[in-house]
Order: sequence, then structure tokens, then C-alpha cells
Amino acid sequence: AARDYPRAASLYAQAAREAHGAKNRAQCQFYRAREAWVADYFLETFLTEAEALTRFHGKHRKAHGFHKVKVGKFPFALYYRDAADEIVVVAVLDLRRNPSWLRQQLRKR
Repeated sequence: AARDYPRAASLYAQAAREAHGAKNRAQCQFYRAREAWVADYFLETFLTEAEALTRFHGKHRKAHGFHKVKVGKFPFALYYRDAADEIVVVAVLDLRRNPSWLRQQLRKR
């Protein structure tokens, strides 16, 4: 477990940066426009899913070459790459978008 700590800390820091950036992006704008608590719940759920990756990384199904984790009850997914020494979150995408748009976004990464 101690061996995984730097990896876990790095992933959580990366997820926190993504979540902080999401406050001003589409991931939260939709929910914040309705109720502020829903946007906060989205961010909390996102961080919980990202933290769970430290324990369950690599066990999620793959989509378009990346592992995919749905963000709780929300229509968003976190896509990540699992390497031997790190977990890299490559995108948080809106699953309501056209599947070809999702593929295109993931090919860029």
C-alpha cells in the first residue's frame, strides 16, 4: 500500500486540478445553472470516482483505447490510461454527445 501512495497522491492531485477546472467548464455550468448544490455534488462525485481509481484502476472496461469510468449518476465519463507506474486521466467527457464526437476527442489524446 505504501508503494502506491505516490501514485494515489499524484492521481488525486490530477483529479483535483480537473475538478477545479471543471467549475468553469460545461461539466458544472449546466448543473450550477439549476442548483449550486448539484454542481457541488457533481464535483464531489467526480473526486470520489477519481480516488477510487487508486484502488480499482485497470478493472474498468475499455472504450476507444482508454479505461472508462462513469461519474456516478451523471452523464459524464472519466477516461484514463493505466500504465505500470502511473494512472493518467485523459478526458472527462459528456456522454450525451454524439459517439463520433467522443471518438474524435479521445483520438486527440
